Amino acid sequence: GASSSAQASQRSKMPKPETQATRKELVARVYLFFSLLVRLVAGDEYEAREVSLLKSLPGCPRQSGHTDFDHSIYCQPGYKQKPFFSLLVPAIDPARLILWPGSHRAAAGVEGCNVQCGKRGQATRVSHLQKAAGLQAGEVIEPKELVMDCGQACAFLGHVVHAGADNTHWGATHYRWHCCVMSKTTYVNWE
Repeated sequence: GASSSAQASQRSKMPKPETQATRKELVARVYLFFSLLVRLVAGDEYEAREVSLLKSLPGCPRQSGHTDFDHSIYCQPGYKQKPFFSLLVPAIDPARLILWPGSHRAAAGVEGCNVQCGKRGQATRVSHLQKAAGLQAGEVIEPKELVMDCGQACAFLGHVVHAGADNTHWGATHYRWHCCVMSKTTYVNWE
C-alpha cells in the first residue's frame, strides 16, 4: 500500500525521457546558434562557451558592475592577439546593457603592474589605474547605456566592466542570451 504509492509518487517526479531528450535538443540548438554566430562575428579561431539565458523580473534593480573574465587572462599566452569577448543577444526586446567604456584599460593596468611587481592578484595604486585608463586625478569612467532590440547583438571585450540594466521601465520580464567567447587554443579554468 504505502510503499507502492511512494514509488508512484517518486516516478511522477522523475522527468520523462522525451522531456530530457527535448531539453538536450534545445540546448544543442542554442549552442549551435551561438557557434554559428561566433563563427560569423570572429571566425573559426573562436568558440562559444558558457551560454546562459538571463532573466530580469519587473522591478529588478541594476546588476552590479563586473567583468566576465578574471584579470589573470592577461597572463594567458596569445591573449592580446586573440582577446576573449562576450555576446549579448536580446531574447525579448529591448535589452539594456550598461558599459563602462575604457574600463578594460584600467583592468589591464592592474595585471600589468602586478606582474611587473611579482605580486599577481594584489591591488595596485589608484594613480596607476587612473593613468592606465587615461583619466586625470578625480576623473571617473562614466557608464553608458546601450539599448538593443531583437535581431541585434552586442559584442564587447570580456574584461570591460558592464552590468545588466534595471528592469523598472517596463512591466514585463525580460530575457537575454549571454555568451562568453574564447579562442579555441586558450584554456581557462572556470573554478
